[in-house]
Amino acid sequence: GAQALLALGTNGGDVHIWDAVRAGLVHTLRAHTGRVNHVVFNREKDLLYTCGDDKRVCCWSVVSGEMLHEFKKGKVAVSRLAISPDEKHMLLAGTSIRLLHREKWKRVSQLPGHADSVKCLAFSPDGAL
Repeated sequence: GAQALLALGTNGGDVHIWDAVRAGLVHTLRAHTGRVNHVVFNREKDLLYTCGDDKRVCCWSVVSGEMLHEFKKGKVAVSRLAISPDEKHMLLAGTSIRLLHREKWKRVSQLPGHADSVKCLAFSPDGAL
């Protein structure tokens, strides 16, 4: 059967991926140089996205534990991530929100002007932009 995976980020920058059914550690990812702020699986659970205080967003292979892509957001920590239901877009939030085309990591738009780091973020269920 399919694995029931659990990913958790640490203050030290590591991300642990666990098999929740077998209570076994699958991978420890040396993900970030500061605190990990958010982790998000894609729909197929073969990719994991992480963000942290080091201003980076990383994409990981859940199968191999290998970093597949790294994106540096800007001048402030990335506090939250969201993937669109069709997985074509990603929202990155800090004190602004960036909408990116996920495949090329190109910015589509930006919503600036938040006084503090964004704590919650979601696409609508239909994913319409």
